[in-house]
Amino acid sequence: MALLDEAFEVLRRDGADAVSLRAVAAAVGVSPSAAYHHFPDKEALLVAVGDRASELFDRRMIDAAASVRGDSDTAAIKRFVALGRAYIDFAQEEPHLFGHMFGELCAGSSPITTGGSPAFDTLMTSLDSLAKRGLLRPGVRDGLELVAWSCVHGFAVLAAAGFMPAGLRDDLLASLRRIVSTDHKDPEGRPGSAPPSPSTPCR
Repeated sequence: MALLDEAFEVLRRDGADAVSLRAVAAAVGVSPSAAYHHFPDKEALLVAVGDRASELFDRRMIDAAASVRGDSDTAAIKRFVALGRAYIDFAQEEPHLFGHMFGELCAGSSPITTGGSPAFDTLMTSLDSLAKRGLLRPGVRDGLELVAWSCVHGFAVLAAAGFMPAGLRDDLLASLRRIVSTDHKDPEGRPGSAPPSPSTPCR
């Protein structure tokens, strides 16, 4: 739908505050009344944009998992790390979409909270694979998807706000892997390094 396409691109470029139902209607060459026939108000339009942002996010996560080929222990670990990397990269590359899809307006309709999120299911599959291979520490699998998601999401939000250097992404993921995994070898073959300290909020 042209209205949704236009609103998506406006929000992607300039943020939710820049979206106007009348302006979107004018941009695609339809009357405001025609736009209101599809979306009763701006809020409904923004919820639809959030759904589309979630679809793009899901595809990024699925593609990240699929990009790691093979059925070895190393591949399983790389797949887990790739998911975290894709999550944080999406937040960095699509800040307006990321902020909107995890914002208050979209919270009630998000598949992440209501069930059926392909991105969440992909994470579950990755963790189940690690558990099946005996690559997780004893007793950590139950609820680990919530811990992993919250950890990576928190980093993404802090980095977007400038409180955490985005360059620490791989250090975070390596630390998370060491915490939950019995395999402490870096699957990328990189030596460890001491990360710089994050920034603190203004007081």
